[in-house]
Amino acid sequence: MFQSYFHDGKSDQINEIEKNKGPEYYGLSWYTKPHERYRYLLGKEVVPPQTIPAGAEMKMVPKTYYAVGSFDQGTDIIQAWTNFFYAAVPRLGYAPNFEHGFWSEYYPDGLQGKYELWVLVVKANV
Repeated sequence: MFQSYFHDGKSDQINEIEKNKGPEYYGLSWYTKPHERYRYLLGKEVVPPQTIPAGAEMKMVPKTYYAVGSFDQGTDIIQAWTNFFYAAVPRLGYAPNFEHGFWSEYYPDGLQGKYELWVLVVKANV
């Protein structure tokens, strides 16, 4: 994915439409087949309406409740997702909101720095 983004011209498409020229990136993943196949979209924030370049994809993120976890640069992202999604979020009394079916990453200082994981949540049934 990163190879395609940075070396196959995808970053040039994002730079055409991004809201700001800052270092931050967003990652968005969603299942296309529950717990078997998913898609991942890497991009930057845009302000609609914008003309989206050919070949680019846009995904709208709903206004809802999120649990947010912050992680240092060296933290393995798969382990961070696993612990945050299945342990930290439930420990707070929430559950992932599977109705929307996607999860987000935020890289405030670029892709090589610290990051945040964002999970859409609902109050857990106790």
